[in-house]
Amino acid sequence: MASVRRSAGAGLPSIAWSPADWVRATAVVGALWGLWHLPYFFYKANFMAPGASGFVGDVISITMGSILLSWMYRGSGHSILIVALWHGLFDFVSASPVAEGTGNAVISGVVIVWVILILRTAARRR
Repeated sequence: MASVRRSAGAGLPSIAWSPADWVRATAVVGALWGLWHLPYFFYKANFMAPGASGFVGDVISITMGSILLSWMYRGSGHSILIVALWHGLFDFVSASPVAEGTGNAVISGVVIVWVILILRTAARRR
């Protein structure tokens, strides 16, 4: 469970997240982020082609991406720049012609495996 503490100097509350807390919170944000992308499945041909299973896979991929971005943010000392650069690079690579079809699945698979390794490492440290 997250606890609230006062941050130094500003007097504003901050949240002390345990590893399990930030993973749960990030997974919820990721699932909502996946739903945010739902309209793509009604008008973009490359999203519509796989059907409902493609949407489920996309939500899983986006949720894992959310965990990765949160991990990067926390690990970089709360750098939005690092997160923005990674997201921009990922979008650039995944939107390129090389990433169409199988390439996009491979890129998403790499992110999913990376997140599984992050989660396993975090679980061992508990």
